[in-house]
Amino acid sequence: MCRTYLFEEFSASLSYTYTDSENKETGKELTYTPKHFFSFSPAYELKRYGLGASATISYIGKQYKNSDNTDQIDEHTVVDAKIFKYLSDKAKLSFEADNIFDSDKGDEGNFRTGRTFTAKLDVYF
Repeated sequence: MCRTYLFEEFSASLSYTYTDSENKETGKELTYTPKHFFSFSPAYELKRYGLGASATISYIGKQYKNSDNTDQIDEHTVVDAKIFKYLSDKAKLSFEADNIFDSDKGDEGNFRTGRTFTAKLDVYF
């Protein structure tokens, strides 16, 4: 289910996914498939100034790492954000911060991408 609400300068998207996965032979849940996934993405854009900002808050439910369902990744939340400025109708500069709160993504023992920052220049032809 996904809903999007729009106002002149503000928009928001809300989505939820429920997945009931099962290995038909073993009756166990499939690996790396969370039962619950929820995201909320508000955005604000001042079109007359060419400025905007957006964020995404994602909740990912627990999931199993092995087919025996004995090793799991815990439920976790990840927050991303972006600000941008249109330099012209053919160029946009943005700054993005992913995983702002440096979530271990529910799997403390394994390497996961932590907090990242990106500066980006998009040029349209």
